[in-house]
Amino acid sequence: MSLLGMEAKQVREPLRSVAVENMSLLNRNAKTSDIEPSRKKSDAEGFLIPVVLLVLMVMIVMMGAAPMVTSVAEDKIQRVFEMLLASATPLELIAGKVLASVGCSLTGSVFYVVGGILALQGVAMLGAVNFALLPWFFLYLILQVTILSSMGAALGAACSTPRDAQSLTQFIVLPVMAPLMVFLPIIQQPNGLFATAFSFFPPFTPLVMMLRQATPGGVPAWQPWVGLIGILLWTAAVTWGASRIFRVAILMQGQPPRVAELLRWAVRG
Repeated sequence: MSLLGMEAKQVREPLRSVAVENMSLLNRNAKTSDIEPSRKKSDAEGFLIPVVLLVLMVMIVMMGAAPMVTSVAEDKIQRVFEMLLASATPLELIAGKVLASVGCSLTGSVFYVVGGILALQGVAMLGAVNFALLPWFFLYLILQVTILSSMGAALGAACSTPRDAQSLTQFIVLPVMAPLMVFLPIIQQPNGLFATAFSFFPPFTPLVMMLRQATPGGVPAWQPWVGLIGILLWTAAVTWGASRIFRVAILMQGQPPRVAELLRWAVRG
């Protein structure tokens, strides 16, 4: 039997399925300048490693930043800040709270990262770890915790009751949980339009950009640096506004917080 003058076996051969293996890119050895051969990538590198890094960062950020709202609100309700303001400025108080939160998060992250590396080494999977991502991981972690802790301190200062603090915690949880809910399409198409645009939106940049960088193939080299500039500017703006809200709200009592009023305090002080 022939098709357009071709035998059936000639048609089947070009159309037959072939086995495809997920391989790494060729690398140049920095010391010898030799081209190193590619290697077969495991399923862990394509899915497990990015998800583990995302979940780890979410967990550490939540442990470090989420309690800030209720902590500051409780101190305000018990009038602790009224005594502390005799020896420190509002800016010094909020800075101390944020630095303590960052220090706690870094301590926990070092413990988990080192423990994970040792565990992978024990099961002969150390090659799955991209050590070049670790500096980015800790940098994103510091910035994310700084932003959310500053927001938490400002929101906690505006609360007069524990109920107010519980209702405002959602503003701290949202920037962390949103990337977690859409991680699957980001992993499937890390350089697609949705993932790329989402990673440049400052409230979500640390988590989304970290997730994209951890996927096989990574991202273009310029994108993490542009995202870093955006998140640094966002960090400066948020911490500046949070300090102004904290200064106004910390001594106010009996007034439920309103979003419009908080924004006015952030702009006008």
